[in-house]
Amino acid sequence: MKRTAIYLALIGLVASPPVFASVDQALVDEMRAQIAALTQRLNQLEANAAIPDVAANPVKVATPVAAWSDKITLSGDFRYRYESIDTGNDSSRDRNRIRARLGLKAKVTDTINFNLGLASGGSDPVSTNQTLGDAASTKDFRLDMAYMEWRLSENTQLIAGKMKNPFYMPNKSLLMWDGDYRPEGLAAKYDNGSFFATAGYHFLESDNKGGRQETPEITALQAGYRTELSEDSSFTFGAGYFDVGVKGTSPLLGDLGLGNTLDDNQLFLYDYQNLELFAELKTSIAGQSLVLFADFAQNQDADDQDTGWAVGAKFGTAKNPGTWELGYIYQDIEADSVYALLNDSDFGGGDTDSKGHLLKAAYAFEKGTTIGATLFFNDVGEVTRSEEFDYDRLQVDVKFKF
Repeated sequence: MKRTAIYLALIGLVASPPVFASVDQALVDEMRAQIAALTQRLNQLEANAAIPDVAANPVKVATPVAAWSDKITLSGDFRYRYESIDTGNDSSRDRNRIRARLGLKAKVTDTINFNLGLASGGSDPVSTNQTLGDAASTKDFRLDMAYMEWRLSENTQLIAGKMKNPFYMPNKSLLMWDGDYRPEGLAAKYDNGSFFATAGYHFLESDNKGGRQETPEITALQAGYRTELSEDSSFTFGAGYFDVGVKGTSPLLGDLGLGNTLDDNQLFLYDYQNLELFAELKTSIAGQSLVLFADFAQNQDADDQDTGWAVGAKFGTAKNPGTWELGYIYQDIEADSVYALLNDSDFGGGDTDSKGHLLKAAYAFEKGTTIGATLFFNDVGEVTRSEEFDYDRLQVDVKFKF
């Protein structure tokens, strides 16, 4: 408004003939020139005022803050199982079971992740199955995993809590560890793509309440090497030493040894100081993946019945729609070869002193959805029972994974 008023006043003065009737033309031209200069000066001042001084007043740009959902990943699976068990002289057993698991992974910092897992089941450390029944009663859903992963370097990480099993199991071999076993304690891992190593310090019992003299624990070290043989073939081999310190302690969870030798006071006669050797070959035939493996464990503390081993193969992979897989394992687990509470709870009913065959087949009819069957033909109790018996088991599973 001020600028417009100045313009009108000046223009009026310059253009009004009565006022300037007696003024010569030279003076009028000079005034017009001064008005033009003044206008140019006003334009320059307005332009300078519109542009902020960035150096003196830097503009602050807000940094986007990641939403909590960008830091968290959810996953899970559900399995429906029909199972039939025939133990020879005993009557057969049929049951329907479910397993439901939900996992959460949260990125705490660029180097630290938190993992949480919930699963169906009860207090059994090697099973998250829940048998249907009891008049459709509500079922247990418990803490399955809770651990931190701290990446110390590109190849090294430290893990603490109730964790996914950190040790390498060739072709998911269950000779020493059941697939549902979640160690509790500490682990350190190194893997540069070829050489890998894992050290673990895990608790079977960490509380000495009630005057408990012994708190059984597991100390372990495992190392291996993988090498590429060709574009679609690799070979992995390694060794481990696992010390399960239970000698002189009572069986946990009322397991009565599950094939392991107890003394006259029903205490473990041995520790389970296992030397493990393993090898795994991954390749392909006719466009299908093929895995061959061998796993060997020997208890260095036992006097006899100290060796366990497994060999097997898997052909194909049931993952994408229309794909399938077949698997076979032969396994022989002597009575004191491994700690019975934590090895495969299905093979031989979870007992050591068992041997025999395992056959598997699966088909993927949707992505993340498979149907499969597993057959166990085992012999149990050659040494630990008064009479060896056949143990046959059928599992038919439908699995959904997300």
